[in-house]
Amino acid sequence: MSPDGQRTIDQVEATQTPLAGFAQSLVSGHRTGRHAHARAHLLHVVDGFMRVEIGVDSYFVLPNTALFLPAGLDHDITFSRAAHLNTLFLRESTMAGMPESPRVIGLSPLMRELIAECTTLPLDGQRTPRSDWITALILHEFAHAGQKDFSLRVPVDTRVERLVQQVLSQPSVDMELESCAEIAHISSRTLTRIFQRETGMSFAQWRQQIRLIWSLNALAEGVSPKVVSALSCFASVSAFGVAFKRTFGFTPREAQERFHSRQVTRYLIPTVGTDAGLDESEGEGGKDTLLSGGNP
Repeated sequence: MSPDGQRTIDQVEATQTPLAGFAQSLVSGHRTGRHAHARAHLLHVVDGFMRVEIGVDSYFVLPNTALFLPAGLDHDITFSRAAHLNTLFLRESTMAGMPESPRVIGLSPLMRELIAECTTLPLDGQRTPRSDWITALILHEFAHAGQKDFSLRVPVDTRVERLVQQVLSQPSVDMELESCAEIAHISSRTLTRIFQRETGMSFAQWRQQIRLIWSLNALAEGVSPKVVSALSCFASVSAFGVAFKRTFGFTPREAQERFHSRQVTRYLIPTVGTDAGLDESEGEGGKDTLLSGGNP
């Protein structure tokens, strides 16, 4: 145990318990750095918003979703604000039928409570009928959870690295394509070719997807769809609603009803861009911050 009597992540990873949970409260501004775990695990951010980088892909995880990561997979996590994170580590004996690649899944209210409860269950040599039932139910719920495609490819070309990081940290910054190309010290045509080659999208389309994913976090915080549409640099609330539903399959209002289950906390309002279109939106966005603790 740790000095304060709490279990450590090393203890949880080493246990022979089929499914072991670990809870962390993490401060704003944290990035884990690239690392891997010997056991497959399921990451659930109870509140907040996290981005998990795996190779050239980024997975975005909200409170009503969780990310499954196979054993041994390098990943790097950043968090949009202070958060509480629950991680479940799975032993090989529980892996039958589990995915072989990363997967974002939807979480029912039952599954969220089961994951939280699992972080308090006894470890080695202390299994009870109750803990076995909770483990079995978690595995059953996981097998029937729907997949959520909240992932996006990030360019790896070093020429656009600075621009990519700026868009990820400030998705609403309002700049024309030429100004973005100047940041990367390349022509606008070269910038377009790089994004098309590495993401399958134009730069404007890729940035809009980042803004839409960012808007999920804002809606989960309780910010109104009208305000979020402006911060996401759309010309109108209706244009934002169309793009949002086309991407996620539900409306901004429905997203807020699903995700926002707590009282609104202090929200950092970014500089708002002045002009934006549906498919070629350009704009300036909210700077959020990240977390701390043992690497999840």
